[in-house]
This record gives sequence, C-alpha cells and structure tokens, in this order.
Amino acid sequence: MNPVPAPPHVFGLRGGRLRYVRADGDGVDRSLVAYHAVNVEPEVFGDGLLGGPVREVDELRGVVGALLEDVGSEVDAATLVLPEAWFRLLFLESEELPEDDQRRDEVLRWKIKRMVPFRVEDLRLSAAAVDPLPGQEEAGRYLVGFGSESLLGAFEEAFDSHGVHLGRITCESLGTLSGVERGVEAGEVALLVLADETGWSLIVARGGRPVLHRYKPQPEAISPTLRPLVERDLRLTVSFVEEHFAGATPRRVFLLASPELEEPWSGLLETAVGRRAEPVGALHLGLEGAAESALRELAPLVGATWEVVS
Repeated sequence: MNPVPAPPHVFGLRGGRLRYVRADGDGVDRSLVAYHAVNVEPEVFGDGLLGGPVREVDELRGVVGALLEDVGSEVDAATLVLPEAWFRLLFLESEELPEDDQRRDEVLRWKIKRMVPFRVEDLRLSAAAVDPLPGQEEAGRYLVGFGSESLLGAFEEAFDSHGVHLGRITCESLGTLSGVERGVEAGEVALLVLADETGWSLIVARGGRPVLHRYKPQPEAISPTLRPLVERDLRLTVSFVEEHFAGATPRRVFLLASPELEEPWSGLLETAVGRRAEPVGALHLGLEGAAESALRELAPLVGATWEVVS
C-alpha cells in the first residue's frame, strides 16, 4: 500500500488536560482549523512509570465525550499523542524480524526484556525498521515504541465508545519531529529537545529518520547539581553522531520548552552541542493561525498531522 496522510484529527494528553487539534493543509502549510481542551481529574489515572492504570474508566469516557461535544464535527479516525513517560522509545539490533505477528511480538519481548525496567508481559510493542548503523553486530536496527497495554487499551476503549478509532498512538517527540523535519535537508542531522517541568527528552534524526532517542524524567535537569550530567549526555549524543555518521554533527538544533526553561536550555545546548537552538515556532510547523505562546501544547499535535501512514 502506498503511504497516505494521517487523519487531520489529533488528540493529546498532558498537564491534566485532554486536547484536540485539527490542522488541515497541503504539503507546504497547515491551518489550525480547531482547538479544544478539557480538564482531566487527577484520580482518573493511577501512579506508575508508564502512566499507571486508568482508575476511573467511566470518567475517561466522559472526558472524551465532553471534548468531542465541544469539537462538534464528526470524528471517526484520529491520532493520540501521549507524554514521553507514557509512550517510550528505544532502538535495538536484530536480524530481520518475523513477518508473523505473534512470532514478531515474541522476539521483540525477548529482545527488550533486559533493556527495560518493566514487565514485558504488560507492554504493547510495535517496531519499525530504521537504517542500520555502520559496524553494528546484527543486520537490522529497529525503533521500538511501547506503553502499558492496560493504559493504551483503556484510551482506545474510551474513544471507541464514542465512535472514534485511534489508528495511531505516538509520543510528543515523534509528533514534533514530524513537523520540524520538513525544513531539514536530506541527509542532514538534526537534534530536537523537549523540556518541561517533568523532565526532558531528545531525539536525533538524519534526513528526518530517527537514529537516537533519550528520555530523562528529571524535573530539575538544569539545576546546578544536574546540569553537568545533562551537558555530558548532550556531548555524548554529539559524539555518537560523529562516530556513526562520518564526522557529521547536528546542523539544526530544535528546542520545544516551557517558557521559563527556554532560555536556560538554549544556553545549555549551545554550550554542549555548539549550535544555537531554534525554538520550535509556527514557521517550523508550517502552521498558520496559532499563537506562539501555545506551541508547547500544540506542536506535538500539529506535527503529528504531517506524518504519513504506510
């Protein structure tokens, strides 16, 4: 099947709010057609490293229904964007994965069992082939996304109860990358950092294809104590890129941060990476009709509308 554009309807959860964005457009620009948000009470979700279980399933259905009522127009298929802590990414090496879904799933669980601090039996996994690194031991390299099966299933059930099929669930870094990668030249290495009061993540892409991802749940990442450790992580990232891509360095550095963190993170990135960070703005996303102040919440959702489904 040929790749097709993702649905223009995107939902996203962060900071105790469930949001909806519709951004329509062509291959060059997007227009913000609709934006709505409703509050989600804290007791809906339990505590856990992957978001915890859904404690109040009926309440979640009600939140989704209230948001769809505000949206007004019919939504039958959509994307859901979750926080980095709730939908994780990792890379692994493997020989070609089996085509049979059950065998593929078994191999993935066996491969990541010692790589993650979670019961693999409780996870939902998906994997996509990416370009192998020079000198790696096994033939293939895969980007694996995973989350709590009970949590993801609860979201799907809540949306399905209102006639909405979640065809894709992703995380904020991949959603944002899909938006900013349009301005990156083929073969060029870019680095994207997302930072807020809960922690930070980075994703390195070459020609728009992810090659490295890190997530750190460090709310005080730029404190005097942790800043040297973060700077070291960033320098190691640059070394990884230079080692595996013939001396290439990140040519573009994008930053999506809470307003109070933008300046300190910009300085940290310039020191560690040697490039001035570009705060993600409407121009990077090809977006019209949105206030720059709202982009911390909007960018991952609008960016997700640029993805293609294959």
